[in-house]
Amino acid sequence: MNEEFARRYFPGRDPIGREIRPGPPEGVPPVPLEDFGSSRSAISIVGVVQNFMNDGPAQPTAPQLFMLYRQIPGLNFGFKDVVVRTATDPESLAPAVARALKSLDEDIPLGEIQTMETHLGHETADRRFTTLVLGSFAGLGLLLAVIGAYGVVSYVVSQRTRELGVRVALGAGASDILWLVLRYGLSIAAAGVALGLAGALAARRSVEALLYGVAASDLPTLAGAAGLLILVILAASTVPAARAMRIDPAEALRSP
Repeated sequence: MNEEFARRYFPGRDPIGREIRPGPPEGVPPVPLEDFGSSRSAISIVGVVQNFMNDGPAQPTAPQLFMLYRQIPGLNFGFKDVVVRTATDPESLAPAVARALKSLDEDIPLGEIQTMETHLGHETADRRFTTLVLGSFAGLGLLLAVIGAYGVVSYVVSQRTRELGVRVALGAGASDILWLVLRYGLSIAAAGVALGLAGALAARRSVEALLYGVAASDLPTLAGAAGLLILVILAASTVPAARAMRIDPAEALRSP
């Protein structure tokens, strides 16, 4: 059995040596009792193996049993997969694998040979496409946020030129002017982060089906996204802030 089977049906107990009476998996039509072979009597558990994603990388691990076909033919049905680990080019071993299977039974039909990388690529193609689309929209949204923050901060700096000139004339240092402009950019970033987090939490049920390995309300992920947005908007505010630091008080006071 796999670890998930042991966790679910033998919690806190050692399953090795215990006996069970297996039946057909859920959703499988019942088969005659005689096709179950030795499953009429209990079978013993001889080992526990690690979990693996039999239903795809985005599906939770299900309880699984591994039994010999000779012992219980009724529970072994459908197509079978043979996995071969190699340190060389896996495609170069395709003829050798085919010959090995034919040597066991010439009547075994060999459907397809493919690398694990190709198999996983097929399994995750739809999710990778969805991730690409969502990532593109996220990048576009981040770019618009940068352009918007830069434009707003630049406009505010241009409108407050006289004020900044007065502040410099009265003794305000470059760091004071820099902090004044960046603080405004931070206020924009804080408002955007607040609205974004509220929207993310409101839409979490809609996006949960698109996520794998992370929850829709995962705090580290949300905090990382918020921090990235703040840093990017601060970077966008640097240019107008640097320009404000170079304001000449005399020219600023003569400006309309």
